[in-house]
Amino acid sequence: MKYIIFFVLSFFCIESTFAQTIQSSKDDDAFINIEMKLSDLEDTIKSITNATEQSNYNQAQLRRETSSIIQQLNYNIEELKKRQEENNKKMAQYELEMQNLKNITQLLKDDMTTSLKADMMTLQDNMLKLNDTMSTIATSEPLSLLDTNNIDNNILPNQPSDNLLITPTPTPTFKNEAQILYDEGIKSYNNNDFKESTNKFAELLKTYPDDENLYNSLYYLGLSLSKLGHQIESCQSFKTILDSEEANNIIKNNALLEFNNLNCNTMDTIIINE
Repeated sequence: MKYIIFFVLSFFCIESTFAQTIQSSKDDDAFINIEMKLSDLEDTIKSITNATEQSNYNQAQLRRETSSIIQQLNYNIEELKKRQEENNKKMAQYELEMQNLKNITQLLKDDMTTSLKADMMTLQDNMLKLNDTMSTIATSEPLSLLDTNNIDNNILPNQPSDNLLITPTPTPTFKNEAQILYDEGIKSYNNNDFKESTNKFAELLKTYPDDENLYNSLYYLGLSLSKLGHQIESCQSFKTILDSEEANNIIKNNALLEFNNLNCNTMDTIIINE
């Protein structure tokens, strides 16, 4: 009986010790698992920390690069603005020079046109005068070199004789009043004295309305009035020439050119009303 009790007690002691051993073993495994998990967690935290540091570094690098790019862009923008301002100044200077060149060209063109027209009109006048002179010579009496009624048969050729008569047709050496006014008007116009030329041509037209220089005087009167700024009166002078059937084609063409240059078509109503 004593042995049985001892055996039972021993059995319970062994069982308790075994249970404690098993429990201790389980606690050790759990502790190891916890340490492993903590180690993994530390590794994860380190990885996150490293990733954060790398991200911060990358962000700082990106900010530096972005700042550098912005600075470069701002610099380029400023350079472009400076170049644009320089180009604008050059363009303005170019436009000014072009306008000055156009003005000079127009002045030269006007002067050349006016001078050429004046020369053409003078040439036309000279041709008309030459035609009149030729007509006068053609209709005049022929020169009487010998008086055939008193020929002495003994007179040798090339010997002087009282019977040799030279009677040239007299050439007029004076100008009429109308021609004087016309010449003075042309001279005043060529000297840019447009007020005086206007007075001369107006006096000629009023005093000698049938003079041969009628349409030339009208033309130069129109030019003189235009130079003085009297556009409507100038257009009236040119329109009178264009409406005439007696004016020649040269003077009509010149008058038509001036008529168009002055835009007289837009003044037709004003001219008619006046």
